[in-house]
Amino acid sequence: MIYIKLFIVVIGAAMAANGWEELQLGEGASAEAQLTELATLESGQWPADRHLQIGEHWRLYDQLVYSYELKTGQELNDSTRLTHVYYPVISLDHGVIREIGQLAELYNGAENIPDEQMPELEKYAMLVKSEAFSTFGSLPEPTWQPGEPIHGMMVNGFDSFSSEEQQLLQESFPNLILGSVVILEEGRTPTPVSTAYGLMGGGGLMALAGVASFFMGGGRDPSESEPEPVQHEEPMESPHGTGPAPIA
Repeated sequence: MIYIKLFIVVIGAAMAANGWEELQLGEGASAEAQLTELATLESGQWPADRHLQIGEHWRLYDQLVYSYELKTGQELNDSTRLTHVYYPVISLDHGVIREIGQLAELYNGAENIPDEQMPELEKYAMLVKSEAFSTFGSLPEPTWQPGEPIHGMMVNGFDSFSSEEQQLLQESFPNLILGSVVILEEGRTPTPVSTAYGLMGGGGLMALAGVASFFMGGGRDPSESEPEPVQHEEPMESPHGTGPAPIA
């Protein structure tokens, strides 16, 4: 019974915390996604809204980082479930894209550009968090691929990388400050204020009810079994000294 009470408290607190986060996140977001040019972000400007839409772009799948869950004894395979992935995106007009285009004309195709002349990308302005790839086997080829417009919420300050994710993301971009990169959670939309307050109020009441249940009732928890009396077999003391008790 005590575990049920604790469960109620934990779930209620989690609901209230989630409602508070959604309320704070939604404060800087419009109901409709605001079109944002990646080139503008790449010039150093920060979005004025949290609910964003970006146009066509390049997805840097060769820099993709994925997170997965494995049970004890399992090994990573094509059916392993992924929780989310991160990958950088750059604009169609990014400096590196222009350089590659010029070299492609010189060498009659991007595939003919010598490796030593291929320009290197030093930084990017946006990192997309996505759940579009549900399993390890569904991950895209590790190449640069053109991407269709996407929308989502900028979750900077509300979402954080694990230490391993941060290490992997910075391996190829050691001079990049991740705090200066916009993190766009694909497909996420602002939670209505009424819903956020509902989560906070409902979660808070649930947590209070769970706490109050610890101080109510007063009786023995019915789930706790009554301990059986321990029988001791010891000889009774005879009024005439030690020895077995007289038979009546």
